[in-house]
Amino acid sequence: MRVLRGSACLASVLAISSCVPLPNLPDDFSLPINEIIRHTACELRSSFRILSNRAEYPNFNARQWAASVALTPKVDAEIIGRAGLTRRSNLTSPKFQTWSIGNAPGASLSFRGRRDGSVSYVMSSRKLIDASDRQIDCSNWSASHHQLAQHLGVREWLLRTAAVANGDLHGLAQIDKPTYTTNIFIKLDGAGTFTYNFPLGTDFAGIAGNTSLEETLSITLTPDPDKVAAKSLPSEGRFGTSRPTAAAPVSPAAQYRLDQIQLEQILRNLQIRAQ
Repeated sequence: MRVLRGSACLASVLAISSCVPLPNLPDDFSLPINEIIRHTACELRSSFRILSNRAEYPNFNARQWAASVALTPKVDAEIIGRAGLTRRSNLTSPKFQTWSIGNAPGASLSFRGRRDGSVSYVMSSRKLIDASDRQIDCSNWSASHHQLAQHLGVREWLLRTAAVANGDLHGLAQIDKPTYTTNIFIKLDGAGTFTYNFPLGTDFAGIAGNTSLEETLSITLTPDPDKVAAKSLPSEGRFGTSRPTAAAPVSPAAQYRLDQIQLEQILRNLQIRAQ
């Protein structure tokens, strides 16, 4: 008997789980990744080119920074159904009984699905400063006019924070791990109800649903001094022609620190949402 009950419960769970809505991540029109990252690179290039003026910013080496641009879309979808009924014992009795399962006005069943995505792009301030207009097109944009592909204010933020280390606090305050985050949250919901009255009582049902889209663009910076070029001899006496490898945009130490700063930022955002 217990085996039959367990099988019935398992079958019910599987049947319900097959009804859970799984939303899709936003398409290229709702989230133009290429355009967002390109626009962010343009703002960073403009910022570093201004900061490379050693006469105005003598204590900020604009060519020795690593930047990580993270884009995180999150989509939620939820469907809630609710039903209930009321009954009289008979038409002549003054008593009126209402039965409810769960919270009034009846029983409810909720389905919720979620999908997240995340990607990070690492950039070097040296390469951004030296990049030409052919490498980064900062004038032609699509007609979508996405909010994350418009003016973000990164340049103003970096100029203000870098000015502190070059002002009265020179030698006392050093800029470290500047971050910049922009968040867009969109939510759409709707609900409907149905009620049927007849002499012995009332039957009612309702359905509601909502979907939300959250897009977060996070920019993290950390110092990345110039790497010293070094060559090592081939191992085991193999002096043949070596295969060239692509150079990483930033050093491993800078990459590790960017990952640590992004992790701190994620934990900080989770704490804020939990409050």
